[in-house]
Amino acid sequence: MYSFFALIMLFFQEAKKEVLLAWGTGIFSIYAVIMIVILTVAALVNEGDTAAGIHQPIIDQALQTYGHGSFASIFHQRLLDWYYAYNLNTVPFLFLSLFPLFLLGGFMAKSEWFEEIEEYILETKWLCLISFIVYAASSVLPYVLDHNVATAYIHDTIGGTAGAIFIVTLVTLAMRSVSIQKVMQPFALLGRMILTNYIVQSIVCTFLFYSYGLGYYGHISIVEGLAIAEIILSIQLLGSWIWMSLFSDGPLEKLIRYATYGRSR
Repeated sequence: MYSFFALIMLFFQEAKKEVLLAWGTGIFSIYAVIMIVILTVAALVNEGDTAAGIHQPIIDQALQTYGHGSFASIFHQRLLDWYYAYNLNTVPFLFLSLFPLFLLGGFMAKSEWFEEIEEYILETKWLCLISFIVYAASSVLPYVLDHNVATAYIHDTIGGTAGAIFIVTLVTLAMRSVSIQKVMQPFALLGRMILTNYIVQSIVCTFLFYSYGLGYYGHISIVEGLAIAEIILSIQLLGSWIWMSLFSDGPLEKLIRYATYGRSR
């Protein structure tokens, strides 16, 4: 879906950075306000209903299938989950919430924000602070007020976007330090073969959690999940370092380059 939305960016490749900023912030802000109003009204009309309660049978079916189903039933469940999120009814809403972020990314690219970070240092610090405040406020909102479709939207869409901006700006500011750059260098190698690492994670984790593997789905704590993630990431950091010391591209990255350009570089 992201790739499909990214294709539309071709129509904006000649646009000025100010146009990208105006369209990005405008679409995201207007759509967010409209959705908050609509979902707040819906939450008041259907008081007592929560998103989890409404969709609980679907959630229960997924838990049962992933934890105990066959490979075929799990594959079918994945298709249902995908279609549930991406269909003709949901795609327009996804577009209005996601495509503005592509426009804002285009604005930052044309501004050479990351290449000329010292010129934008004050703006970056303010953006980091404001995004953190919005992220923190959105995160606690469902617990302070109520768990409903409106607070869930603010938590996920507004808070999720603000959280992503906070992380990006925080890392950008931190990377101005030479010592931080040295600490983060292994993660650069991980990122240079991110497609390979992503697919490997999918293969390993489906084996760990789905019923045709070890069947851990729904049976581990948050602490255990974090420990598994740390182990996988540590192994991939080491593997990426070894691979990139021998080759210029990851294996799947090289394949993609050949398929796209007819050459690896």
